[in-house]
Amino acid sequence: MALITIGCIPIIVIGVIAMSNLQWKKNSGFDNKLQLDDPYLKSNALLSDVILNYRTVISFGEKNIDSVIKKYEYLLIEPASKRIRTAHIAGFFFGYSQAARMIFVGIVFYLGTIVARKMGYKGDKVFIAIWILFSCAFGAGSAMSNVPSVKKARESAEKIFDITDEKSTLDVRETTKEQLTEIKEGKIVFKDVDFKYPSRSTKIFNQFNMEIPATFKIALVGHSGCGKSTITNLLLRFYHTHAGKILIDDEPIENYNVGKLREQIGFVQQEPVLFNRTIKENVLYGNLDADNAKIRKVCEMANALTFIESNIEDLDKEKRI
Repeated sequence: MALITIGCIPIIVIGVIAMSNLQWKKNSGFDNKLQLDDPYLKSNALLSDVILNYRTVISFGEKNIDSVIKKYEYLLIEPASKRIRTAHIAGFFFGYSQAARMIFVGIVFYLGTIVARKMGYKGDKVFIAIWILFSCAFGAGSAMSNVPSVKKARESAEKIFDITDEKSTLDVRETTKEQLTEIKEGKIVFKDVDFKYPSRSTKIFNQFNMEIPATFKIALVGHSGCGKSTITNLLLRFYHTHAGKILIDDEPIENYNVGKLREQIGFVQQEPVLFNRTIKENVLYGNLDADNAKIRKVCEMANALTFIESNIEDLDKEKRI
């Protein structure tokens, strides 16, 4: 009877394996892994850009919004058809996996009654033999269904550990006594600078030269992607230059302590981020030791004090942004 039950076990196992392959998209016939040219990935990228730059999108008017929506719907046509096809196949195998249990039980118990009658075995012993193997098969099938998820979790963990274990080429915590800690005048020079972002093949700067005298106010004007924000990123040492030099007060920027350098440079991003705290606490993130007089001074320097005082009476009030 045990051999008969073992012979019927594949009925359950096949259904479980098919369902697990569909669930984790590991089946070679229905592989929906996202590729760089996949419309689903493009639609996600489009939606992300619209959400991040919603003010710009809305500013172009209703026609622009309609065109973005139509483009998003168009990109979803192919992924939707793939999902519908996969859903039909998954429905078939789900029905099979549910029916397989009943088919298994029906076959083995039918054969069990025949064996018990012809060979004179007791019914309880036949039932125990069948039920033990049925439970083992069901448990094995359930365990096998977790194999893809375990593999996927391991691959995800490896990616995370690759990032956390990677040694930074610019660790702000590494300091030496020889490093400069103070910007005295503020003269900035870019000399024959070459630079491109790690994720791009096109150079942003090619033999770029610029000199900003100390205390001067300048404006950088240009189209999107020409390198205006990149200048700030390089001055804050978020990236290394590939060639050339950046000098501050005629000293190579590499000679400055990175932490101290960033403390002395203030900048506002294109998409500012404010924490859900008071205005005073948001300002204090730049210098935790600043007193009220210093906070008011920097707000005034940023032309923000009048705006703040017109909306609330005092910086110290616990009014959140």
